[in-house]
Amino acid sequence: METTTQLITERTSVETETEAVTTTEAVITTEENKNVCFFSIDCRTILENEKKLKGKTKPFVPSDGIIISKYAYEVYEGDTVLDVLLRACEAKGVEVAYTDMPMFNSCYIEGIGGIFEKDCGGSSGWMYSINGEFPQVGANACTVSAGDEIAFVYTCDGGIDIGDR
Repeated sequence: METTTQLITERTSVETETEAVTTTEAVITTEENKNVCFFSIDCRTILENEKKLKGKTKPFVPSDGIIISKYAYEVYEGDTVLDVLLRACEAKGVEVAYTDMPMFNSCYIEGIGGIFEKDCGGSSGWMYSINGEFPQVGANACTVSAGDEIAFVYTCDGGIDIGDR
């Protein structure tokens, strides 16, 4: 069985009295016959809107705005964006808060990594794109395929600042 090795960057924070050290390299190995998608979590818009940011949230915002760098992640038949988000965040130790809304066959992502809706203005919160498009359905209703690029992005302006609309 052949394998492919992909180098990724994973955030690790170590604070000393004089400096904070971040970023270490990690290696993911996947079998070639496995299906993978590409996944990331980005809150860089907050860096441009720090004056709006609630003080309690500041410690959770990475200095470069990247919570999880883009990396290959295994995807299984029938997986949804929510499935991939939850597995990827569990693997990386990132907390996710969401509300399941079965009545609407949807879910709402309230917070990722300690950063929640309305933490950076009244129109702020988490949105996701798949292959550069922002679906108008909950993450539990959007099926993922091999090769898809999933990005969770924090908006400070109802999606306008991240290219939705």
